[in-house]
Amino acid sequence: MRYDDASWVESGNKVAVRLWITTRRPGEAPTEIEVVLIATYEGDRIRHLLELTWPDWTQVEALDSYGS
Repeated sequence: MRYDDASWVESGNKVAVRLWITTRRPGEAPTEIEVVLIATYEGDRIRHLLELTWPDWTQVEALDSYGS
């Protein structure tokens, strides 16, 4: 996982960041997924978390049978 340190934005009770996650399975090419996370919080707890990914992680072949 790597972060875009310049992308961190905080305003009031909201924070957002851009990062990349690389998945890899044996015998397959790695897949890099770009993620934008937007969170709202109250006190020290996350209240709501929104994630936007590219490519859509639900369409990544390497994750088709994840957990099965």
